[in-house]
Amino acid sequence: MLDLPQLSGNILPEGANAPDAVFDPDLIQMAFWQFDEKFERFTLPQCQDLVNAANVRILLNATAMTLDSSDNGRQITEVTVGSLTGRRTRVRARCFILATGGLEVPRLLLNSKTQAHPDGISNQHDRVGRYFMEHPHARGGRIITDDPARLFKSLPRFRRHQGLRYGMLLRPGEALQAREALLNSCFTLGVRLNEGEQQQFYKNIYNNLRHDLSPTAFGRAMWKLTKKASTLVQDRFGAALNLRKLKQPGSGIHAVIRAEQAPNPDSRVTVNPEARDALGLPRLTLDWQFSAIDKHSVTGMMAGSNPPTGWPTVTGSGNSIL
Repeated sequence: MLDLPQLSGNILPEGANAPDAVFDPDLIQMAFWQFDEKFERFTLPQCQDLVNAANVRILLNATAMTLDSSDNGRQITEVTVGSLTGRRTRVRARCFILATGGLEVPRLLLNSKTQAHPDGISNQHDRVGRYFMEHPHARGGRIITDDPARLFKSLPRFRRHQGLRYGMLLRPGEALQAREALLNSCFTLGVRLNEGEQQQFYKNIYNNLRHDLSPTAFGRAMWKLTKKASTLVQDRFGAALNLRKLKQPGSGIHAVIRAEQAPNPDSRVTVNPEARDALGLPRLTLDWQFSAIDKHSVTGMMAGSNPPTGWPTVTGSGNSIL
């Protein structure tokens, strides 16, 4: 669907220049992400087949608010949708597909209290919203090296091959995973502030602007422009930028973790009837929790990341957020 080549075993395609670092495959394996660089693939301008279809009607700025069920509670009969301007309508159909994501699906089900489902649709066993999982990102260890230029050159963050962009990652070897009972996790190398250091004020401003940007046409256009410019700069000057950032006070090279989680019933999404959102509905509340195996998988991966001769050593970064 995304027109990307299939990579067997998550290794670079034949003909691509692989990094020259060699790791013990039982401990650490090298793999790659592929990136779809079509930022607007799932936006309205790319959905002309749906727009032009005679049997399809698209409602924009319409938030699914609640579901209604039949008297016996075994069938969804309609969905109430609304806009921030106060408009409301109901949509009836023979079949409904819930595809609103890991937060919005439980919000919708929990807010849909009917006579047959007083605790929310499908929540008769108090399971809706539980087992919330994400990909925790954190510093897993600090990289100590006397030759950072060689490190960034040999283990670049990104590579391009035949016009496609690949992101390099390191993950625990299958033997290490089996022996230590580790979940899937990986890490990349990046320049980050050392633990205890304060983030620069301009970085705070950038992050605030990024997260507060409204999802309007102008906001999306600004985000796409920023993202494309950032990608271009990283592709051309990634290693040089890392060396420059490394000169900033309080910065160091870190293993940046991207982890998986095990299902945890106490990690959950709920709705709070005492607080209301912009549509007047009980506001979503997230209690994201980590279990012992989540933390063990990260520490086990970092403990097993035995670098090859001449490569930097990995030291613990102190108290992790995990």
